[in-house]
This record gives sequence, structure tokens and C-alpha cells, in this order.
Amino acid sequence: VFGASVVVRRALNTAWAAPSNVDFCHFGAMRGLDFAKNHVAAVSVGRMEVPVHTIDGIVAALTFDDDDPEEPFDRNGDSTGYDGQPLRLPVENQVLRMRGGEDATVGVPTYPGSWARIVQRQYREEELKQFVGRLRPVYREGEAPVWFAISKVVPDNVIVDELVNLEDLIKRNTRYIRLFEAVRLCGGVLHSALA
Repeated sequence: VFGASVVVRRALNTAWAAPSNVDFCHFGAMRGLDFAKNHVAAVSVGRMEVPVHTIDGIVAALTFDDDDPEEPFDRNGDSTGYDGQPLRLPVENQVLRMRGGEDATVGVPTYPGSWARIVQRQYREEELKQFVGRLRPVYREGEAPVWFAISKVVPDNVIVDELVNLEDLIKRNTRYIRLFEAVRLCGGVLHSALA
């Protein structure tokens, strides 16, 4: 099963002949879907990021009557900072738990402010959990499914087997290029035993 934002899904579905054994879904429309419970793999591209004004509006609604309401991230209301440059979320380090017992650190764009971060997490990380949950990993028998998350964002409490950065793929790492080429030639997703 393949998941992405609506924009990415539309682009892929119109510009790419998908393998016949791939089903698609998009972020924001995951809850309750049970069609992927027998799929062996999930691939997510990116994550759900809602506009800054949406986060600021929800935070304003939650904190308007506080003694010290949380400031909006977009203070000017025009998606620019005081210097006139486009707003960029500050990057915070997220610690990922690796299956081998070690920790890895990844820089992730994160809203400042406690309420803004809570709202962002409910949209972004929880939607990724909803996506991988379509595989029904808890209730299935047999071999566990695998999730390929093509994103810097990984929900807390997800154990990561391997991290690969885009630079490694761009440098034409032969191991991955051979695997991608094999998938392309087969016209579908390979079973993990073949990879």
C-alpha cells in the first residue's frame, strides 16, 4: 500500500504507471480503511503538513482565555518573518530508536510552543500512525509487514531497522539501485525474502 499527500498521490497516479500490486491512499482519509490488512508492505512519501494559519488558528482557539496565550508562529499573518523572508519551522533533533539498541538523531521541522507542537503532532505523526495501522500489524498472523517511510518524520515509539539518507541514494549506491531496478523490472514490490 502506498500513501502520500493528495498532491503527491495525484502526481504519481497521473505521471507514473504504478505496479499492478500497489494500492494507493492519501493522508487525511485513512481512518477506518481495512483494505490493506493483508498487504506485506507500506510505503509512505512525505507526511501531512497543514498550513501555518491552521495551526495558529487552532492554538489561538485553545489558548485565547489563558493568562498568557501562546503566540502564533506566523505573527505577521503573511507567512513571512520580521525580516521579510518566508517562515521556516525551526529544526529540532528527534531521537529514533533503532532495532539494534542504539539511537539515531534526525533533524525534524517542529513548531515552537507547546500547544502548536501538540496540534502538529496530532496532524503529522498521528496520520503516519494511521497509515501504517492500515496494515493491521497487531492483529495479523504470520510474517510482520514492513513500512518504508520516505520522510524525516517518524512517530515516537516506532522502532527503526535502517536509515538511508537521500544523498546515499543520489550517489547511486549500487545496493539500492539494484533493488530498485529489480522492482521496476518485476513490475511490482518485491517480497522481503528476495530483497
